[in-house]
Amino acid sequence: MTEVAYIVVIVLAAIYWLALLGPVWHFGQLRESAEECETTHARISILVPARNEEMNIAQCLAALKAQTLAAEIIVINDHSEDRTAEIVKATPGVRLLNLEPSQTGKKAAIEAGIAAATGEIILTTDADCTPPPQWSRMMAAQLHKGNVLCFGPILMHGGRAWLTALQNIESIAVQSISAGLLGRGVAFTASGASLAYLRHIPAAAGGYANDHTPSGDDVLLLLRTHSRQPQNIAWLHQRAAIVQTAPAAGFSEFLSQRIRWASKYGSYQSVQVRFLGIVIVAAAALPWILCAAAFCIGGLWGPLLVFMALKFAGDFLLLSLANTFFRKPGLLLWFMPLWPLYQLCMPVIAAGALRRKFSWKGRTYKT
Repeated sequence: MTEVAYIVVIVLAAIYWLALLGPVWHFGQLRESAEECETTHARISILVPARNEEMNIAQCLAALKAQTLAAEIIVINDHSEDRTAEIVKATPGVRLLNLEPSQTGKKAAIEAGIAAATGEIILTTDADCTPPPQWSRMMAAQLHKGNVLCFGPILMHGGRAWLTALQNIESIAVQSISAGLLGRGVAFTASGASLAYLRHIPAAAGGYANDHTPSGDDVLLLLRTHSRQPQNIAWLHQRAAIVQTAPAAGFSEFLSQRIRWASKYGSYQSVQVRFLGIVIVAAAALPWILCAAAFCIGGLWGPLLVFMALKFAGDFLLLSLANTFFRKPGLLLWFMPLWPLYQLCMPVIAAGALRRKFSWKGRTYKT
């Protein structure tokens, strides 16, 4: 029994390493080019969906107004119950669009924003984000080069140090895997916090009329566009374009947010991405299975420790490779104390995603 367990853990650890470290190794080979500052004559519209963001919206709008490439700024108010709309109204040079009572959610906000926009190029960010001054110019330059969709890097800032570090470790890993997979012709994920596309792309991809999941506008757009034009999607590999975004404020919010993200797994049609998801879930579940078996049968603590050591080494190497771009050395110091906590979170997130129920922006959803 023990020998079989050793074989299982070593095989799974090897698969885990290959599945995750392959894309991240590719990401590590990417190099920043000279700053992309090509001039585009296309009109640009920046869409900012917002719900109950009175604490963040002013800073976001100040950053957007400071962009080096002029753009139309539209805030789509998703029935905010605080002073969000009032703050936007008082900000010169920003359009406020209030959703109709029949319209709710981020996808409805994006669709309404595109309908109201005058730009040929659409950029999106979130109301709790602070894009750097060159962000819009660099994103638009990727479309000027012939791409139809581009997604860019993000980092969390502010909040409690340990919780922000936990989220950045996960975010950097996911972004590096996504960018690495894209280089191999596979679409994985993108964030609406830093996204750009040609105006007609959402309609060409089918829109959101028949999609009743509350979130995932960014991921679904990436997947559908990739299925039609896989060669015309870009990752913006520029540190000067990293968008700063607010982390989940508390641990329960962190878990709820991850459950919401994990619930999108059913949208993936790619065999490689589905396989990656299965490997991640299996790697998260195996320690618990071995631990339960060790208590019931005994003799399996050795395989458990071997697997945890191999997984820890793989995750640390993944973060180290990804961090060559993001350059957050402090995260490597946080990794050791936070790694066990994240392993405890994984089964909770997976179980929550299967339950398909989560809270977001003061609303409860069942998908």
